[in-house]
Amino acid sequence: MFSKRVFVLPFLILFLSSCNPVTTGVESETYPSRSITGVIPFGPGGGADSIARVISQHTEPILGESIVLQNVEGGAGSIAAYDVHKDPANGYKILFGAENPNLYRTTGISDLSYHDYEPIMLFARTVPVVIVHPDSPFQTLDDLIEQAEADPGKILMATTGPVGTSGVVTSMLGLDFAMVPYKGEGASITGLMGKQIEASIVSLPSAYNYILANKVRVLGIVNDTRLEDFGDWPALGEVAPDYLEHLPWGAYYGAYVKKGTPEPIIEKLRDSFTQAFHTDEFQSFIERSKMISLGLTGDEALAYQTEWESRTNWFLYQSGFAEHPSNYNIPIPRNETQKERKNPFD
Repeated sequence: MFSKRVFVLPFLILFLSSCNPVTTGVESETYPSRSITGVIPFGPGGGADSIARVISQHTEPILGESIVLQNVEGGAGSIAAYDVHKDPANGYKILFGAENPNLYRTTGISDLSYHDYEPIMLFARTVPVVIVHPDSPFQTLDDLIEQAEADPGKILMATTGPVGTSGVVTSMLGLDFAMVPYKGEGASITGLMGKQIEASIVSLPSAYNYILANKVRVLGIVNDTRLEDFGDWPALGEVAPDYLEHLPWGAYYGAYVKKGTPEPIIEKLRDSFTQAFHTDEFQSFIERSKMISLGLTGDEALAYQTEWESRTNWFLYQSGFAEHPSNYNIPIPRNETQKERKNPFD
């Protein structure tokens, strides 16, 4: 009797396994057969939130199912990243992420990174802007930098965490601000308008409508040169040439699924988002929001992501804000010589 059970059990397991739609490809063929959850790592009003909502409304008719968006805030986006990663790799949870997970490991925020996800598409990148209240005594980017150097730790600067736009740029600058935490860029702009803080560094899409309404004032852009589409705002690279080696730099936004998601599902999502990306309506949104269009998929998306991860982690390490990138097999950026500096994490 015992030997019969041993003989039958493997066949029973094989039969039950064959009923699993993930392993047989049935779910891949019928995907999507129900609504998809889209997880946004930050609060309403920020760049990630805005682009997720616009791209989703143009993707839903193509997929034939709704994308139900949820703002899962906290942990510099790591809570949302975990929320997507803990679920099965079946395409029913999409992370509408920004660049932050590239920096989780070296800054000790999470063991997860974008190496644990598959990019569906990288939609666009942004140029960060340094903004103040219209009544601020700081009239130029130079004013802000000089005051921060003369009076370290006094200027109230918003931060969405060490791997958010404000956290990375202030690390790049190597200046000592009094960092005031906010859950997202939208919340930090509200704080700036209410004079709870003196300055903020956010992605241009998050601030653009407030700039047009004269509710905040731009001191400059975090870029190597001025850009024609950004008016007369001075670039950090021209005001402070010492930072040119790190520029241009900025956040980028994309859609991801958990690594291990079946390739047919990835392809279906990639095709649907690509069609939505190329609609006139979405391209108009990108232009109005002053983003820089990417539209990268597959190997191109991975190459862009890898270069960004490499360059940013190494300059954070140089500034003493991250562990040695080689601990996580993050290579030195191509065509750049990095100077080793004493690191408090070593």
